[in-house]
Formats: sequence, structure tokens, C-alpha cells
Amino acid sequence: MSNVGVDRSRISKIFIIVICLAYPLITHRVWGASSLPAQFGIISSYGRQHIFATGRLPPEVQGPTWVGALRDNALHDVMNVIYSAQVNLITGTTGIREADRIHELFPWPYLFLIPLTIYTFVHLRRRVSTGSFSSFDAAIVLMYALFPMASRPLAGMRGLTARSAAAVVLFHLIVVLILVDVSSKRRFGKRRSAVYVVLLVSYFPLHHTWSYYLLTIVGAIGVVGYIRGHDSFKKFAGYGLFIWLVVAVYLVENQILEPTRILVGFASVFGDLQSILRPSSTSDIASAYLYQRNPLYGDLQLVNAVTIILLFVLFGLLLVYRFYHHKTDRVDEGFTAIYGAQTIIAGGLFIWLGITGIRSRIFQISIPISRVLLAHLIITAPSHRFKNVVRTLGVVAICLCLVSLALYPPALSYQISTTEAEAIETVGSHTPTDRAVFSDYRLSTSFMLYGPERIYTVDSRREDPKKTEMLLDNVYYDVQNPSDVLDERISEDSYTVLVTSRQTEVAILDVSLTPFKPANERFMQKWDNTDTFNKVYTNGNATAYSRSKE
Repeated sequence: MSNVGVDRSRISKIFIIVICLAYPLITHRVWGASSLPAQFGIISSYGRQHIFATGRLPPEVQGPTWVGALRDNALHDVMNVIYSAQVNLITGTTGIREADRIHELFPWPYLFLIPLTIYTFVHLRRRVSTGSFSSFDAAIVLMYALFPMASRPLAGMRGLTARSAAAVVLFHLIVVLILVDVSSKRRFGKRRSAVYVVLLVSYFPLHHTWSYYLLTIVGAIGVVGYIRGHDSFKKFAGYGLFIWLVVAVYLVENQILEPTRILVGFASVFGDLQSILRPSSTSDIASAYLYQRNPLYGDLQLVNAVTIILLFVLFGLLLVYRFYHHKTDRVDEGFTAIYGAQTIIAGGLFIWLGITGIRSRIFQISIPISRVLLAHLIITAPSHRFKNVVRTLGVVAICLCLVSLALYPPALSYQISTTEAEAIETVGSHTPTDRAVFSDYRLSTSFMLYGPERIYTVDSRREDPKKTEMLLDNVYYDVQNPSDVLDERISEDSYTVLVTSRQTEVAILDVSLTPFKPANERFMQKWDNTDTFNKVYTNGNATAYSRSKE
């Protein structure tokens, strides 16, 4: 058997071992919890339920509230909703709760397909590389693919219900295809073109944000190809730009309209330059209302982020050295284009959302690239010392991620409990669609699976900071006159409020996903003592109150 065959057999065994060990680490948080979607997870869930009931995607709607209008967001990134619905139809899991449960218990896009793509990259690069690649290296690369930073497995555990799940997988595959093909001396023939076209046509309708990420990368590859005179680079860019335009025109029109909205947003930001320096969109709300994260967890996340940044810095220094000594190859130039694209994306995020944008979004694109980059650096390290540095960074990142998961604050575990799900189902099923419902953003969105459309919640992004503070005080903390602030917040004549005992343990969430401190330990007793609301439902852990303004 050849060395490549031995390597493939050895790495395959490590791949299986890593997947088996990672499964409980990724899925254990959903064990014992309800599978009802929280926050933005409702978009995919509602879209699938509408498909099961009617055979069609949800219609476009206007209002009546911002949260209620999320019903038609499945129209914006249609293919991921359709793919996840197909899995449910094939497995016979089309009920409201079981539809999400199957995806959470088997998060195969993250658990299996991403490591498999990195495994494929390693195998193909090993065929043309003379460097050593040990079992330890394989374990580092595959473990890093799953555990680069705590936020990734926490998102990955949602499986295909996450709107970007399929797009993230294909993003990895397309980047690997580009880097492997540009290093090949074979001509960019019909077979390779056909594979690339099929992947791009499948990719661009999946998720608008990830479409723009890849579009920026293929544009940068075209620029590098023009400068360096590489026909394959220019063909990759040409195919990418053309196929995106065709897909956007005929399948996902919003991908053409969205950049226009973003450019208008950029113009407004330039009119208020101080806004891009704000640390967060809720910086005007008093810090006493915000959930104070465990300093140790925050420090671990910071060091974890620095570790990933150091991987890019290390390769950047290596690129400078190779450019200076004229030792670059096509893969180096491919990564150069990717670096340029990341710089453009970071600049756009800074203009769009300021420091918050870079802090919250830049790792969204950087972590997938870093998975491929780590494998490439270990395979092609110019020296044993250099390889050891790369290995160390990979191991440190993995360890920090695993420790962070172990120390993850319970108050930031936003899953809906089984008793909360029971309350949402019962109250939602008995609430007319035109009656208003209020709860925090963690709970409120799931009501639309059962009928209510006029859904109100905490929204610091669209409301005056003082009004948000008053709402938090009167509903979750002091609970002195909740009807006063809710009557002003909710324009309907009558409405229902849902509160739960778990809200005293979990951060109160708003639509910007800002975590506010948990509710007062006695806030449910205070709700029981209000004389302007009538208790209409309770299961011991969740209670619904009705209010009529008349």
C-alpha cells in the first residue's frame, strides 16, 4: 500500500474517533430541553411548518408587528428551509416539536460535513505535498474543525434548522475546491467547470450574508488573477460573478435589493460618524440592566479569538517572506485573495455596525477560513519549528473552546424548557390570531407556530433607551405597574403576557440578542398581586395573564 493510502486509512480512523467523541459535546445541551425554536430559529421552523401544511413557502406579509413579520423571512433564504423540510418529510418528523428535534439530535451539517470537507482538503493536499503529517496533526485539524471557538459548536448544535447551516458547509467546500484547483497544473476544463457551476448554483440561494462573503472572495480572486496573469483565477471569478447575478435575478431578488439598502445605510452612518465607534447598539442603556458575563468566560473568549488571529498573522508573515523571496505558489496567492476579501468585509462591517459589527461578525467568516488555513499550514510548514508553533496555536484554540463550553454561563442558555413549551403551545393555541401577545424575545417568537401574529417583545434597537429600561423594570424587575408601560407599548385593546420562573435564571433577551439581567426572583409573585391583569393559565412554572384596556 502507498504512503498516501496508509495516510488515508489512518486519518479516516481518526476522523471516525473525533466524530464519535464530539457528538455528545455538541448535542448534550439539547438533551432534556424542548425543541421549540427560540429567537430567530422561528424563521426556519415556521417556513417548514407552512410547507408541511400547504405545500408552499409562506406568503409575503407586512406587520402587524416586527416580530410577527418574521413569518415571511423564509422567503429570503429559501433553499435551506426547503432542504430542512425535505429531511423532515423523509424521516416522517413533521410535527411542530419533532421537526426541530430530529435536526438537533443529528446536527450532521456541522458534526460530519464540515470535518469531512477539511479531511478531503488534507487528503488532496497530501497527494502533492512532501511534508510530514502525523496522526497528531490529523487529530488537531479535525478537532479544530469542530471546536475552534465556543460560539461555533453552540450554533452547530441546531443542525439544519440554522438558516445558514447548508451555506456554511458549501462555503467550506467551494473554498477548498478553489484552493485545490488553482494549485493544479491541469487545465480548467469542462468537468471542473461543471462541478464549480453546480456548487455555485446550489450555494447562492442559501443565505444572503454568506453569498456576499463568497462573492467578495471570488471578486478578490479575480483581481489577483488579473494582477498575476492566472487564467484559472480569472475563470473562477468570472463564473462566480456571472452565476450570482443569474441566481439573484431569477431566484433570490432580495440579494440585489439588499446591497442597495446597505449602501443607503452606509450613507446614513457617514452622517453620524460617532455611531460607528459605539461598543454596542445598546450602549445608551444603563449597564445595571445588562447581564454581567462571567469575567473568566469573557477572558477565555478573548484569548481564543487572539489565538485564531495569530494563525492569520503567522501565515501573513510567511506570505510576506515568500513574496519577498519569490517562493509563492498558487495556493499562497489564493489565500492572498482571501485575505484581501476579509479586509474588505471587515471594512464593510465597521461602516455598517461599527466596532460591534467587527466584533460580532468578522469571526463568522474568519473561522471557516482558519479551518482550511490550519490544515494548509501544518501540511506545508517550511520547518519543524514553524509546524510546532502552528500545532500549539491549534491545540490552545481547541482547549480554550472546550473549557469555554464547560464554563458557558447557564444564564445564556436560551433553549426553551419543556414547561415553557407546554405553556406556549397551550396559550398560543387558545389565542386568536388578531390578539396581541407579549414576552421576551427568547419565548415570544414561538407563538407564531400556534396562530398569534401580533407579537410584541423587548426591543432596545427600535425604542428609546429610557422606555426599554421602564419596560424591563415594570415587567421583570420591580413589577409595580406593568399595565402602564405595556399599554403604551402595545397598541391593541387586549393582550396576553407570558412570564416563566426560568426567566429568573436566564437572561432576558431582546431582538438585538442583547442579554439583560434575569428577572427578579419574586417577579412572578408580584405579577400575581397585580390587579390590572387576570391569570388565564399556569402550569406551575409558566403563567399567562390577560389584559383588557376597556
